[in-house]
Amino acid sequence: MELGSAWVAHTQTPNKVGDDLSALGIRVADGIAPSDEEVDVPVLPENWEALELFLACATQWRHVPMGGVTGLDYTALYSVMAMHQVAATEQRERLAQVQRIERGALQAMKDQQRG
Repeated sequence: MELGSAWVAHTQTPNKVGDDLSALGIRVADGIAPSDEEVDVPVLPENWEALELFLACATQWRHVPMGGVTGLDYTALYSVMAMHQVAATEQRERLAQVQRIERGALQAMKDQQRG
């Protein structure tokens, strides 16, 4: 869950890149502009593959009509797992790991909305 929270903090922090894009008249969707600051978050070796899968799906969030995010699009996640050649016997474990990261990201997004 800590990885998900760190991802939200890193991607939703105001940054110079976002300011530069705005100055050029380029609108970047909320939450996807890169941060200028690098953030070090420790990742256990057994979680690297799940983190790579999560990051590959980072643009695949499901949104509700009234605003807000409900979670990742798991059909996209399964496609990414296929592209990364995750063995069928490992997919359930990877899904569980990605879901833990996703829960952390969702909680961090909710916390940011509350102020």
